[in-house]
Amino acid sequence: METGRKTLKYIFILIILLILMVIVASSIGSAKIGLKDTSLILASFIPGINHFIDTARLDLREIVIISQIRIPRIFLSIFVGIALASAGVIFQGLFRNPMADPFVIGVSAGAALGATIGLVFVKDIGLLNISTTTVFALFGALATTFLVYGISRIKGKVSVITLLLSGIALSAMLSAMTYLIMIFKTHDMAKIVFWIMGGFTSASWSNFIILAPVVTTLVIISGFFMRDLNIISLGDERAAQLGVQVDRVKKILLVLASLIAAAAYQ
Repeated sequence: METGRKTLKYIFILIILLILMVIVASSIGSAKIGLKDTSLILASFIPGINHFIDTARLDLREIVIISQIRIPRIFLSIFVGIALASAGVIFQGLFRNPMADPFVIGVSAGAALGATIGLVFVKDIGLLNISTTTVFALFGALATTFLVYGISRIKGKVSVITLLLSGIALSAMLSAMTYLIMIFKTHDMAKIVFWIMGGFTSASWSNFIILAPVVTTLVIISGFFMRDLNIISLGDERAAQLGVQVDRVKKILLVLASLIAAAAYQ
C-alpha cells in the first residue's frame, strides 16, 4: 500500500512538472510570448476553464503561433518520447540489459532503410493520411524484427545473446545499405539525412491525431504482458517453470516494441 502511494505521488509530481514544461516550452521561440500570456492562451482551450478567460484581450497572432505551431510539436514530442521509452523498457526486459534500445536488434536501422526506400524510389501516395515514408519505415522495422528473430531461432528456441548479436550484425548491414543508397542518390541525400536525424519542424495536429491513438493502444496492449516480462527478466528457464510461454511472449513483445518504436519514425 505504501509503495502504491509513493508511486502515485511521483506520478502526480511528474504530471505537474510536465504541465510546467509545456507552458515554458510554448513560450519559447523566435516570437517571444510571456509566460502569463502563454498560460492564458493554453487555459483558453481547456473546457470549463475557458469561460473565465477573456480571449478578446489575447493577441490573435500569439494564439495561432501557440495553438497551430508550438503545441502540436510539444504534444508530438511527448508521445514520441513515450513510444521510445516504452519500446526501450520492453527491449531492456527481454535482453536483461539496461542499455538495450530499439537500435539493439536493428529496428531503427530497418526503419531508416525502409524510409530511405520510400523517399527515393516510391512516389508519395499516402495511406489513410499516412505518408509513404512512414509506411515503408513501419514495414522496414517489422521485417527487421522478424528477420532477426528467425536468424536467432535455433532448435525452436531463441537465445537472448544470439538475438542481440544478430541484431547488431543486421543493424550494421542495414545501415550500410542506407548509406549505399545515399551514395548513388546524392541528389536525395539531404532529405534522407534530414529524415534520419529527425525533427518536429513539420509537426501538425494531423500527425498527432495519427500518432497518439496508435502509441496509446500499443502501450496499453504491451501493459498486459508486463507481468510475464518481469518474470522473463529472471531467466528463460525460471520463467518457463513459472508457467510463462517464453517464446510466444518474446515474439509478441518484440513485435509490439518494434511497432511502438516504428510509430515514432513518421
